[in-house]
Amino acid sequence: LVFIPNAFTPGDGGPMTDDVFDVVASGFKSYYIMIFDRWGEIIFESDDIRKGWNGTYKGIICQQDVYAYHVIVTSMDNKVYKYDGTVTLLR
Repeated sequence: LVFIPNAFTPGDGGPMTDDVFDVVASGFKSYYIMIFDRWGEIIFESDDIRKGWNGTYKGIICQQDVYAYHVIVTSMDNKVYKYDGTVTLLR
């Protein structure tokens, strides 16, 4: 089971519970995420589902925009699931 939100509001722009772009998953063996800016540059990547994107790149606050993501989740029975989409960063 995988849930990927389509928007978040890091910083002072919205509710405190929405400060980080987090993927929620259960029953998985491994996880990997990449987030890209509009020019295709990787601005965040992680293999730790507990580490979400806080809306920064190299310590600099990213602008309000739409960002692409690529998520790979491997289930306990070694099936690989790939999710591609966009997330809107709102400030």
